[in-house]
Amino acid sequence: MSDLPRYEKLPLFSPHRKTFTCVYQEQHVPPIDPQAELWFQQALALDDPNIDYDRRDYPKIYQLYTQAAERDHWKAMLNLASLILSDHPGVQNHDPEAAIRWVEKAMKLGVPDAYDMMGIYHQNGLVKGGDATSAYAFFQRAVDMGSPSAQTFLGYKLAGTYDDPAEGFWGNEPIATQMLECAFAQGYGDAAEKLSLIYARANTPEAKFRACQ
Repeated sequence: MSDLPRYEKLPLFSPHRKTFTCVYQEQHVPPIDPQAELWFQQALALDDPNIDYDRRDYPKIYQLYTQAAERDHWKAMLNLASLILSDHPGVQNHDPEAAIRWVEKAMKLGVPDAYDMMGIYHQNGLVKGGDATSAYAFFQRAVDMGSPSAQTFLGYKLAGTYDDPAEGFWGNEPIATQMLECAFAQGYGDAAEKLSLIYARANTPEAKFRACQ
């Protein structure tokens, strides 16, 4: 078995875990070089979702993300990986292997979101031999490292009132709630909507008020 980060041996996903410790992603990520941050912000400005795709300068965006990523800017690495896997014209490199290598580099830096992204690559079959089992192991690792996106994804998967693995959900609401609250505390907006659905289940005035907060 390869010793590449994409094949890291991780504990199997445990949907009925009894404990969860809230960890924030920023506790793990490396410091960002100021010049790399400048290039990253310039790339973000050009990659503005309010600008039509066909009007964005993707060659320049790719260049700026690459420059920042080469200085170990972890957000640039992950954005660059996504850009490589996109079908946007003007992107110089659409090789999936290049995207995987950038995510692996971020994993080596200890970035929680990189583990989450690698889980997606396993789930989508982008990594040779990847499947749902390996994907959820990466998601679980990302959750425990502090990835808010992984906490939101896995938290919602555990928020069922019963188990239905075939449909991809399990009944572990206490842990699900803790994961979603941790993601929300990190400012991850998607967690708020999913939390409100859990809070509202009690169908009491107090629960409805909490769900609307």
